[in-house]
Amino acid sequence: MADGVVRLADVEEIVISELSGDPGGPPPPPHVHRHHAESFYVLEGVLALTAGERELRVQAGAWVQVPAGLEHAVSFAGSEPVRCLDMHTPSQ
Repeated sequence: MADGVVRLADVEEIVISELSGDPGGPPPPPHVHRHHAESFYVLEGVLALTAGERELRVQAGAWVQVPAGLEHAVSFAGSEPVRCLDMHTPSQ
C-alpha cells in the first residue's frame, strides 16, 4: 500500500511517521492498537479510513484520530498520490 514510510520522531510520548503512496494499491488488513491513539493529518491527496463501522474520506488539510481499541484500516483513495502524517500517542 504505502510507497514510503519515513519515521520523523520516536519518543515515549509520540511517534510521527510520514506515509506516502499511490491510490489503488491493496490496503493492509484492519488492525487495533490497544494502548495508543492513531492520528492522521493528510498533506496531499485523499486518505480512505475505515474505523469501526464508519468509512471516511479524509481530504488534504484534514485531521482524523482513531482512539485506542478501535479496529481500523487505511488506504489511498482518489486519483492523486497521497502524503500524510501518521501519529501514535503515546508511542508504541
